Amino acid sequence: MSPQFLTTAILAAAGAFLSSAALTPMVGAIARRRGAVARPKADRWHTKPTAMFGGIAIVIAVIGTQLLLLR
Repeated sequence: MSPQFLTTAILAAAGAFLSSAALTPMVGAIARRRGAVARPKADRWHTKPTAMFGGIAIVIAVIGTQLLLLR
């Protein structure tokens, strides 16, 4: 592996992580406004309503990073 490839891979991973970390609270707020939350139940471990759209933020971050790398 070339040093350029490793640098690109590390920057891509960092970019995906940072954009995912930034998008997750925003998507969570949208989920709460739309009522897409998991309510606490006896068979669940959380004690307060939890937003269920977090995976969308991760997918957007990863696909966005891949699109930037393909340019």
